[in-house]
Amino acid sequence: MMLRGAADDTASPDPNLIQTVVDARRRLAIYTDRANPKTISDIAALEAIDTADVSRSPQLAFLAPNLVETILDGRQPTSLSAHKLRRLNALPPLWEDQRAHLA
Repeated sequence: MMLRGAADDTASPDPNLIQTVVDARRRLAIYTDRANPKTISDIAALEAIDTADVSRSPQLAFLAPNLVETILDGRQPTSLSAHKLRRLNALPPLWEDQRAHLA
């Protein structure tokens, strides 16, 4: 049996954070498309954004599934923002390390 606490009632998904994860997955799909591959520079030009922003983005497509779930549910740590996620230089490859790093 699960009881809802006060924290559950205040969960509010952050549309910017969700969009950051969606963008990362979309960019990775474009980058790895065998039929019509694009470079990081191509993607940046298509989206009219900085190449550095695009180059940091694909790693976010490999966020731990439970981190993605908490983001979608609006239960992410208060310290986790879209800005912080987009500015990560290196995302730890192990999911447990990601959780520790982003919590």
